[in-house]
Amino acid sequence: SGGSQDNGTGTLVNGVWYDWVGADGMETFIDWSDEDVIYTNIQFGGLYKSIDGGQTTVGITQTQGGDQGSWVTPTEQDPLNPNTIYQAKAEVYKSTNGGGSWTTISALAQGFNCHELEIAPSNNQYIYASWDNKLFRTTDGGLNWNMISPGYTNRINYIDVHPTDPDRVVLASSAGIYETTNGGSNWVDISNNLPNITYFCAIYANDGSSGIYAGGRPGIYY
Repeated sequence: SGGSQDNGTGTLVNGVWYDWVGADGMETFIDWSDEDVIYTNIQFGGLYKSIDGGQTTVGITQTQGGDQGSWVTPTEQDPLNPNTIYQAKAEVYKSTNGGGSWTTISALAQGFNCHELEIAPSNNQYIYASWDNKLFRTTDGGLNWNMISPGYTNRINYIDVHPTDPDRVVLASSAGIYETTNGGSNWVDISNNLPNITYFCAIYANDGSSGIYAGGRPGIYY
């Protein structure tokens, strides 16, 4: 399932693509516990859900945070509890019933919307969220947050948490690829021999190797 600007969101089912939400297709994910449950966003965080593989659609009202998030609004599913989802607009918001109701789990007002959000796959109490170049994390599910930004000033374009270590994080930005292995106490520029370009994503390989894939313009690197 994926979204694209001006072309809505499409889902591939048995070799056939179904366009089930219009407008600008943004972040989307298929429920890891039920392939018929799909969530997707349109521009500024309008959130939609299907429980039948994209055949029908229901809009989700998220009352916290006003009407609009970032152009691409971060939206994530909890890695341990499938009915728990998160969306970040002015703050980070959490629903434990698939979008039926929401609570606010941050108090980090920056005067603009959150750009990136990531929940640690191995521990859902560890959540990382960024506003421009400011990176925050919580280790208690949102009760307390600390700023752990690296020492550069470029906007954070992507956050990924290691599959088995919630303190190990990689960031992608126009300044390169940065990694911490101690929850943000120290950051290392691991760009090394990568081209001097903007990177829009960096993701750990989930195969026990701790390898990293980085995507930029142009190219994908490992």
